[in-house]
Amino acid sequence: MIAGALVGCAGTTTGSGTPVGSSTRGLSVPSTVGEVHLDVGDTLAVEFGTVNYSVGDQWRVADDPDPEVLTPLLADGSGGEQEPAPPGSAIELTMRFVAVAPGSTSIAFEYSYRGGAGTPPDSGPRRRTVTVTVAGQS
Repeated sequence: MIAGALVGCAGTTTGSGTPVGSSTRGLSVPSTVGEVHLDVGDTLAVEFGTVNYSVGDQWRVADDPDPEVLTPLLADGSGGEQEPAPPGSAIELTMRFVAVAPGSTSIAFEYSYRGGAGTPPDSGPRRRTVTVTVAGQS
């Protein structure tokens, strides 16, 4: 299992608004991690570092995970408690997901700079994939 920072997570809501109950634990990992092992109910926080949307930095989910295994949370993963950054400010970007059933799935993330999807970045990897294996009983 990848060692990461454990973060506490109370009741959470998926991107579609479905409550998922209390997570047993949270795991924060860099977007370069490659592979992660979770249990049902765990929350995964994928960290991308500093981005600044006002200059064209953007990370997005390019290939969604299997929703039967891993479901995205609301943008900030905390039910809207986090205030948005002032316009023009850089932020620390984190995307959160909750493990909902045993299985394996992958999430592909894509970077674009001053353009839409598929625009080559000036530097750094353009695409990153995290493979998630979920154990436990649903």
